[in-house]
Amino acid sequence: AFYRSPSFSGEAPAHGLPFRDAGRRGLRAILEAPHVQHWLETGKPDPAYPRYCYPAKVMGGLLRGMIALSQDADTDEQKQQAGKIAASVADYLISISFKPGTPFEFFPPTYSLAVNHPTSAASDSIDTVMVAAACDAAFGYLDLFDLTKNQHYLDAARKIAST
Repeated sequence: AFYRSPSFSGEAPAHGLPFRDAGRRGLRAILEAPHVQHWLETGKPDPAYPRYCYPAKVMGGLLRGMIALSQDADTDEQKQQAGKIAASVADYLISISFKPGTPFEFFPPTYSLAVNHPTSAASDSIDTVMVAAACDAAFGYLDLFDLTKNQHYLDAARKIAST
């Protein structure tokens, strides 16, 4: 089967917000999501959120989003919450990463069954690694190092790069 999406006509409706404001609003909405607030309460992912079965991709994206929010927060409370979530996410990803001596040592896994209802894609691909997703997580560790100056995050990024 082959599907080709329609081509872009070059016309688009006017946007309601400037892109920067829309991005800010989106990051704040992510911060307020229950499965993200769970990190503040527990320091761990919410097992009821099924998309956490993609840790390197979804949690890696959350890590980078929370760092961006911490740098552009409206309030000190938002900044602190976003920074705390970012550190919790990074620490979790590092804790579940492949062990030294394995082919993908130090990479956070692409798929995980550590949620209540993992998708069939995760169940079918548990031993599959998407290198780009691990690289994105490493960039998140670097961003967190820039934010916190905690050597642990720089070391984690370097280990992925060495692999």
